[in-house]
This record gives sequence, C-alpha cells and structure tokens, in this order.
Amino acid sequence: MKKIKILLAFLAIMLAAPIKSEEIISLNN
Repeated sequence: MKKIKILLAFLAIMLAAPIKSEEIISLNN
C-alpha cells in the first residue's frame, strides 16, 4: 500500500510541476 501511495504522490507532483512552471512563465511575460 505504501508503494502505491508513493507512486500516486509522485505522479501528482509530475503532473502539477508543468502547470506551475507554465503559470510562472505566463506571470513573467
């Protein structure tokens, strides 16, 4: 169960990171 939770958290971070970086880029522009 722990491994599944870690994988889900890792996937969530990987999906959230590009969105946040796009927001930062749009704010800079």
